[in-house]
Amino acid sequence: MKRWVIDQIHIKLVLTAAFICAMEGILFSGTTVVFASVTETGIANGKAVLVTPLFWLFIAFVSGISGAFLVRGHYTKRHDELIRQQEEHNALIDEMTSVFASCIDMKDAYTNGHSHRVAAYSSMIAEKLGKSKEEVRMIYRIALLHDIGKIAIPDKILNKPSHLTDDEYSLMKTHPYRGYVILKEVTIAPELAIGAGYHHERMDGRGYPWGKKREEIPEVAQIIAVADTFDAMYSTRPYRKKLDLELVTAELERCAGTQLNEDIVEILLGLIREGRIGEIEAD
Repeated sequence: MKRWVIDQIHIKLVLTAAFICAMEGILFSGTTVVFASVTETGIANGKAVLVTPLFWLFIAFVSGISGAFLVRGHYTKRHDELIRQQEEHNALIDEMTSVFASCIDMKDAYTNGHSHRVAAYSSMIAEKLGKSKEEVRMIYRIALLHDIGKIAIPDKILNKPSHLTDDEYSLMKTHPYRGYVILKEVTIAPELAIGAGYHHERMDGRGYPWGKKREEIPEVAQIIAVADTFDAMYSTRPYRKKLDLELVTAELERCAGTQLNEDIVEILLGLIREGRIGEIEAD
């Protein structure tokens, strides 16, 4: 899209330059140009030739195009350099988010790989929603860091082999807000904080930390919520083993419309039916 805009600017430069030069040519088209020829006796005979407006228009057009394409070449080179720098910038963000996600998963021995799986599921859902390649890439990044707030949760709670007490659960529920606080300081990619802060909100407004509902919840967080819920059930946890896929799909259907966005749930169920979820199956 950006390249198309630049090309349109270049075309306008060409036409504008040619038009200006052509107008100058027409204004001076009445000029008499004298060509001198030398005879055998050395006497110069002047031969006057009146140049027509069409001749000037042609010369001006060729000159205008030549000059404009020199300008176009300069801007094309600059544009390509900016594209290269943008790709390097995106690659750096991708690498950094992946490293941080790995650190988060290593903190919780029972959910190792969880962040990468949720990111993979989220990007698959985004593709089904018709998101652009760049949007899918962004959603993958956001999903990778959705649990970054867990770095502030004690290991004894994260890895507790039995159910959490009320106090422990209350502390665990602070991880979305803690993640939001951490990531909102990343000005180079401010969208990263959205997934961390909102992925435990619910459609019915009974989620946390802010109690948002439906349209108040960013779409990317709704996508991550479905992917996160699926992986939480379809992977082994400290207090239970991985659930059968039939039980997982039944629970997703039960939560659709109350806890989770029903349209996004249906997309994930479709991916399960297609067998694509098995490509990223949990350990």
